[in-house]
Amino acid sequence: MVRKSIAFSWLLAATVSIPSMAQTAGEPYEELDRFQEEAGKLSILYRGKRAEKYNFAYNGNYFWDSPAFQTGDISYNGKLYRNVKLNIDASRQIPMAYFGESMVDIALVPERVEWLSMGDKRFDNLRLAGVPEAEEGFFELLYDGRNKFYRRVNKYKKVSTSSVNGDAIGYDDPKYRDEVLTYFAINIRYFLLTEDGVLVQVKGKSTISRAFPEHKKELKKIDSDGLADYCINALEYLEK
Repeated sequence: MVRKSIAFSWLLAATVSIPSMAQTAGEPYEELDRFQEEAGKLSILYRGKRAEKYNFAYNGNYFWDSPAFQTGDISYNGKLYRNVKLNIDASRQIPMAYFGESMVDIALVPERVEWLSMGDKRFDNLRLAGVPEAEEGFFELLYDGRNKFYRRVNKYKKVSTSSVNGDAIGYDDPKYRDEVLTYFAINIRYFLLTEDGVLVQVKGKSTISRAFPEHKKELKKIDSDGLADYCINALEYLEK
């Protein structure tokens, strides 16, 4: 969960009024069902293609966290859409939208998605945010301050003749099948985006110390249960 509130000005700056989805002072955003009814094929979200399915048996899943789509918001071509069912294919780094029981999953164009949220989690397309050295795809925002801290998830197709559920695969699959050899392994990395716009992969606590050399002694005293927790606590301390 993001420790500090994401600035509303950032969200509003990305918003462009469109029929049925624009918000005026004192009025709530329209619900998705009314948006579907009124916008129809004029909605840019409908211009995506059907999400490509993986045509082989596999263990695990290729989504960022869970196969379940979550309600969130998305900034697409500078337009803000609210209350959309969303997920991210972490193998292809493709955002996906789901439009009801009778409709298919839509694969959105990643290069047009500035950011999206799923539940209380926010995901930024750092390339579009002006960070050219960032990899294509999305970064989950864990800390939002003068400096920002991100979690990057990639999933890769692998094959093993041994059972790899749990620690070996990187997460638990409750429906794991031993006879299936192909699986999606997870790779998690962390990144610091400094207030100067420099993106640094955080490989250990020393990365934070090198980024803020004038605070090395204080940073040694930070308590944490892991690398991500340490980084968030350290940034909160530095930005007090």
